[in-house]
Amino acid sequence: SLKKESNKTLYGRIAKTTGVTPQLTLRKGTRTGQYAWIAGQRTIFQVGGMHAMITDLSAIGTLSGGRNVFLGPVTGTVLLHGVGCETKTLDAPILYPIQEARLGGKLSLLATSHPASTSGILLLGVNDQKFGAFTLPLSLTGLGMPGCVLWQDIFTTGVYTCDKNGETTIALPFPQIPSLAGLPIFFQSIVIAPSANKANLLTSNGLTSIAR
Repeated sequence: SLKKESNKTLYGRIAKTTGVTPQLTLRKGTRTGQYAWIAGQRTIFQVGGMHAMITDLSAIGTLSGGRNVFLGPVTGTVLLHGVGCETKTLDAPILYPIQEARLGGKLSLLATSHPASTSGILLLGVNDQKFGAFTLPLSLTGLGMPGCVLWQDIFTTGVYTCDKNGETTIALPFPQIPSLAGLPIFFQSIVIAPSANKANLLTSNGLTSIAR
C-alpha cells in the first residue's frame, strides 16, 4: 500500500512491467481495522505456485468475523520441520522438496549433505505425535545416536543410495485417491554414516507433505 493513499488500495507488483498495478481495491475503513493479516507462501525452488491469504475483519450483514480471500492455484505443499543431527566432521543429512505434492503426480525430494556414496532409509509416516507407546519427537540418544531425533512414526520405508557428492533425487508417486487430499504425510531419513556415533547412523530433518 502507498502511504499517500492512506493504505486504501492494496497493490501487487507485476514482474514484466515497471511500477505497481492495482490488484485489489479495499473497502473503506481504517488501516488497523480493515485486515487481520496477509500471509504468503512460495514453494521451495519456485516449482509451485505462489499463494496469498487475506483475512478480512469487516462484518457481513448480521455476521461478524469477515471473510477470507485465497489467491493462487490450488496445489499441494511440503513443509520442513525439525532438524537432522551432525557431528564435528559430518554435516546433518538434509531432505529438501523440489516439487509440490499433487494427487496423480509425483513428490520429488532431494537428499543432500549425506556422506559420499552412502545409503539411506526413507521413512514414511502418518503421525507426528505418537509412535506406538512413544511420544514424538523421540530422542535417539539411547540407541547410540546422541542429538538425533525421530520426528514421526514409521508406516513404511524405502532405501536409496547417494552419489559421490552425497546427493540423490527421490521421486515418490502420489496416487489419484481423493481421500489423500489434505492428509499430512511425513518423511525423514536415517542415513548410514560410519564412525558418526556408536550406531553409525545419522538422521535428517523431517518433512510434512500435504497433497492436493
